[in-house]
Amino acid sequence: MTTQPPSRWWHLVSVMLFLSGAVATPILMVFLLIGKLSSGEEFVIPGTHSIKIEKTGAYCIWNIVSEFRDGTQRDYSEKLPNGTRIRITDSAGKEIPTKADLNCTETSGNSSRKSICSFTVSEAGLYSIIVDGTSEARSFMVRRAMSSRAVLLFVLGSVVSVLGWIIPILISILVEIKRHRAKKESAQYLNRAVDSVGSMSQPSTLNPEP
Repeated sequence: MTTQPPSRWWHLVSVMLFLSGAVATPILMVFLLIGKLSSGEEFVIPGTHSIKIEKTGAYCIWNIVSEFRDGTQRDYSEKLPNGTRIRITDSAGKEIPTKADLNCTETSGNSSRKSICSFTVSEAGLYSIIVDGTSEARSFMVRRAMSSRAVLLFVLGSVVSVLGWIIPILISILVEIKRHRAKKESAQYLNRAVDSVGSMSQPSTLNPEP
């Protein structure tokens, strides 16, 4: 009795796992990231910008240091002019505390941004971003900060992408190993069967009587 070799359909399974894990997952992550980066609301400073916040949590204000606007590529210094003040107030005029956040830089298309500060809102509603202390016109952007859940999803997506490379390769290797073993066992079984038939077909030799 020989071992049944695994079907070559397992190779198709490994290809499908590769396409879904190693190819589709990174593409989906890129689209999600692009959507996240482009979801902010831009406004021109100095002045007061009103923003309707529907989701509570942390938000970040970005300084746009490079942008393509009005048919012209505009570049600005990453450092804000001396005396620039940024204040966040709610609909009642109460000021929301801000925290300096100068560690992030991102580029999307022709636009490059550097984080300035972050703030947290505990209630949905209308808020005002007041920027004064400077006469230099430039663009800012406000956007919901990336949550720990979003970071976790990107980490899991990266793990799935890596597994999408490893698992299909392992499946293909194991399938070929088992098929090779099955072929070897089948050949050995066939050889034993041939030897058995050959030994049965040989005439028996009787010893002569003395």
